[in-house]
Amino acid sequence: MAEMSQFNSDDKAAAAAQENPVGKVKLADEMAAARTILAMDRTLLAWIRTALSLIGFGLALVKFLGRSSLHDLSVPRGDAHSIECLGLGVMTCGLAFLLCGAIDYYKAAHKLRMDNFGISVWSRSLIMCLLLSVLTIVTIVGIIGELLH
Repeated sequence: MAEMSQFNSDDKAAAAAQENPVGKVKLADEMAAARTILAMDRTLLAWIRTALSLIGFGLALVKFLGRSSLHDLSVPRGDAHSIECLGLGVMTCGLAFLLCGAIDYYKAAHKLRMDNFGISVWSRSLIMCLLLSVLTIVTIVGIIGELLH
């Protein structure tokens, strides 16, 4: 008898869902929006990972193969300067990756917000990306200042 009442309640729920497809569509839209937001976060984190790799490689070129570290070796000053410029260029590319990822994320989140999905444009991933961008700018400016003196 209990199985019969459970079966009847399942049939009633299915019938109600067929009569009111709006609730079902709304749930599907919300789930699609959630998947889209998670995909946007994964994409931004991939941009950040790539950018940090470039920034780290550029910093290694500047600090470990630059003039100050090659001073003891018999490496011509011009070659060390070229390595430092290459390192700064690689770091700048990493900064560009961070900014491109942040802009891409912001545009996609803003579009979802305009489509009334009620999401916040300012996610933790975006804030982290922007903070890393500021830190990278400060590092590049500091290295340039150090090289000019």
